[in-house]
Amino acid sequence: MAAVAIGAAVLGSVISARSQVEEGKAVKAAADTNALELEEAARLDVIKAEGTAEEKKEEGRRIIGRGLSITGASGVKAGTGSAKRSREVDQQKINESVSNILFSGQSSAKALKSQAASQRVQGASAKKAGKTRAFGSLLGGASAVAGISQNQSLLNKL
Repeated sequence: MAAVAIGAAVLGSVISARSQVEEGKAVKAAADTNALELEEAARLDVIKAEGTAEEKKEEGRRIIGRGLSITGASGVKAGTGSAKRSREVDQQKINESVSNILFSGQSSAKALKSQAASQRVQGASAKKAGKTRAFGSLLGGASAVAGISQNQSLLNKL
């Protein structure tokens, strides 16, 4: 009878330990997958921002080109006076807009990368916690076996 109880205690603690290790691995794998998805989203945010910035630059070139055409058609020299200043102001606004677009994309990417790093840390912690719980289960099983053995010894003395 004691042998069956000992076998059951050992088997139960081993099964419990194994499932806790597997659970930790599964949580880590899910966290790693989430982190990869976040990193990809960050990469895409930067690419999108770069594309939008290029479109803004092109739009700016068109605006400045139209301004030069209008200025030229009116007989004013494009590189002098208020025409020059107007072009400089337009270029400055375009440059600021492009910088803001790129900054926004990079900020978004940085936040996503930070979330990815956090996911990886949580996954690693979950895996480690699974191993710790497994070790606790094995110790609990050993304790149960010791208790069964001690009870059997006491019964044998009677």
